[in-house]
Amino acid sequence: MVADACPACGLHLKDHDTGDGPMFFAVLIVGFLVTFTAGIVEFAFSPPFWVHAVLWVPATFLTCFLVLRVSKSMLIHWEYKLSLLKEKN
Repeated sequence: MVADACPACGLHLKDHDTGDGPMFFAVLIVGFLVTFTAGIVEFAFSPPFWVHAVLWVPATFLTCFLVLRVSKSMLIHWEYKLSLLKEKN
């Protein structure tokens, strides 16, 4: 959820809608990171399945939470910058 307005500058943030864009970036980034890291752990240590479940399920949720916050703010920033460029022309 996005705040109604920026507390520092007063920019109305409710006008900016990112849609499903942040989730797209989260799926790509987190999917690659978790799969790549799980593959490295599997080939290097060959742990049992429960170790993978204990490691990668929480890691997936935590990294998704972080990536979603960052990607949503980046997309709002880009949308705002593009709207400024559009107003100049």
